[in-house]
Amino acid sequence: MDPRLLGYYNRELSYLRETGAEFAARHPKVAARLGMQGTDIADPYAERMVEAFSFLTARTQLKIDAEFPRFTQRPLEVVSPNYVTPTPSMSVAQLHPDTEEGDLAKGFTVPRDTAFFSAIPEGESTACQFRSSQDVTLWPLAIEEARLTAAPPDMPALHRYLPANIHVAGALRITLRTFGELTFSQLAGLDRLPFYLCGEERTASHLLELLHTSAIATLAGIPGHFDGALDVNLQQPVMYEGLEPDQGLLPLAWNVFHGHNLLHEYFACPERFYFFTPTGLSAGLQKIDGGVAEIVILLNRLPPD
Repeated sequence: MDPRLLGYYNRELSYLRETGAEFAARHPKVAARLGMQGTDIADPYAERMVEAFSFLTARTQLKIDAEFPRFTQRPLEVVSPNYVTPTPSMSVAQLHPDTEEGDLAKGFTVPRDTAFFSAIPEGESTACQFRSSQDVTLWPLAIEEARLTAAPPDMPALHRYLPANIHVAGALRITLRTFGELTFSQLAGLDRLPFYLCGEERTASHLLELLHTSAIATLAGIPGHFDGALDVNLQQPVMYEGLEPDQGLLPLAWNVFHGHNLLHEYFACPERFYFFTPTGLSAGLQKIDGGVAEIVILLNRLPPD
């Protein structure tokens, strides 16, 4: 027997005794013979009937409440199936290219839906299988330094390449180095390069907000040699990963609003949106015959702290 039945029974019995007396007092012509004076019932047979009726109605109410989740689940399965299905485990994976296998000068693309298997813990026999949510191109590159600075003082001619109404207040500068003997001019097709903001969540979220609201242009070149001609990209200088329907972690059904999927993914794995991609880099990188380059994202404001 369901242990909740006693609570339902007591509520029904209290309702009949207390509300029944109130109803009899308010409508004496039709309910004066309920046999209730206050909360006591003088007639033992009437009291037995009231208790039996309370037991039956308590059982009925318990069944109705038990069916409520099933009733609400059916419309949700049609309107928004992701809300009633289990949310899978989500994570950000770091991939390292093998510099000794193949030619990485053109990049190596890991396609969407590539399967990844976790290590099997001790005492377990089954590995967890994950799948990638978007295409990722691996390049033979490593980050040497990343810094947030004021307006670049080493670019005296920068104003010539920017509209008069654009004010440069700062820059995010990322120094990269190639593996081995490769030069940046040999990296064919490197026009956009995704970055992930790891580290302390507060710092990463503030930096992502700054890029979303303040990025105005990108350029690439040799560190310390920006005093000549510059290849400045003003057309969508920074893109943000994970917002397009074909980049979703959760499957997008025909009857699901894409915005609901984004909210679901954000609350399940907010780190998934900590990616940004500078674009328009090929013009500057193709001129570099060495293994060190700097990507500069120009900003129209800096954070107060």
